[in-house]
Parts: sequence; C-alpha cells; structure tokens
Amino acid sequence: MMENNILINKRFFDFLAPYYDKGILGKFLSNIIYRTVVSVKIKNNSKILDVGCGTGNLLYVLERKKSLKLYGIDLSKKMIQIARQKVKTADIREISVTNLDKEFVKNYFNYIFIVDAFHHFPNHKRVMKIFYRILKYGGRIIITDFNFGIILNKIFSALEPGNTGNYTKEQIKKLFKESGFMVEKQKKIGLFSLMTIGLKIKGKQIITRHAIKKDIK
Repeated sequence: MMENNILINKRFFDFLAPYYDKGILGKFLSNIIYRTVVSVKIKNNSKILDVGCGTGNLLYVLERKKSLKLYGIDLSKKMIQIARQKVKTADIREISVTNLDKEFVKNYFNYIFIVDAFHHFPNHKRVMKIFYRILKYGGRIIITDFNFGIILNKIFSALEPGNTGNYTKEQIKKLFKESGFMVEKQKKIGLFSLMTIGLKIKGKQIITRHAIKKDIK
C-alpha cells in the first residue's frame, strides 16, 4: 500500500512539474509558501529542512536570508531538477519522507517545513515520529496544508491522486500532541490553508517562554 502511494505521487508530481510554478496555481501556492515563511521567526545559523520541497519555492525564499543551512527532499525527479536550478545553496535530495531518519542523524534540524505536502505522505503517524527524531529539542515543525472542513476534506482526498487525507484544525492538533509536539500556534493562511507550528520538548515537561527562547539555537 505504501509503495503504491509513493509510485502514484511520483507520477503525479512528475506530470505537474512543468506547470507547477505557472498561472493561477503557481501564484496561489507561492503566496501560501511566502506567508508561511514570514509567520516564523527564523534564527541565523539554523538548519532547515523542506519536506516535499517541490520546485524549491520555499527554499528560494529562505535562500534570501543569511546564515542558513538548507535542505530539501522530494519524490519527484522532475520537481527536483527545477528546484536545483532555482536554489543554488540547498542540499536537495530525491528520497521518500519515510527514509528521512536514514539520511539524517537524530536531533539535527532547527526547523522542518511541510507546505502543501503532508496530505501526500504515507502513514502520517509514522512520519511525525521521524520528524520528532531528527528535529532538535527546542526546534519547530511547521505544517501548512489544505483544510476545507470535515466533509470537503474527504471529497478532496478522494479526488486528488496520491492524497492520504487532510486534517481539520482539531485533528492536526491532536496528531501533533500524540507525536510529542507542543502545539505553539495555529493560523489560517489564505482561505483554505491552515498552518500549525509544533515545538519539540523533552517528555511532558512544561517550558516557559523564557526557556523556549533559550533552548532554540
């Protein structure tokens, strides 16, 4: 089942790659990416991973900032070809999200971004555990994804190739908490997208705002 999902998404996004940055769709997705990035206060010298980086639009925005070590992964070879032409300083790899913990060591990244990609990942609970493992303590995971409401989420999931499910605000919050993240912020991005920011903490400890600022490096 998982291998079938991976193959479907590879084919789907290889097909979309030449058109992804063009027209109304391109402008819409670029706007979601930009609004997500500016909603996060990113510290210098951070290691940042864009999961499902597509044609590299989020990495391109981040490349304009100073002193960041950028990484991106995606399944689509054709998407990655475009991303590598667009973003010169990022380490962009063609791998599955399920193999992330084999590519990167534990407690490595300061920030993990997933924009308009989470609903294509197989086994959401498993990949959230992987994100938790490779994210530093005090680091943040940022997921921005479509949320049309319970009924329309199900319809969209059934119609889009490779879609494994969209989450409502409460559903994604529950998934974050079950995966060990403290939900720090949720914010609507545009009409149909929801951004959720999670903080990696140690066990069930309570962290003050001062401790959070001190812990992020």
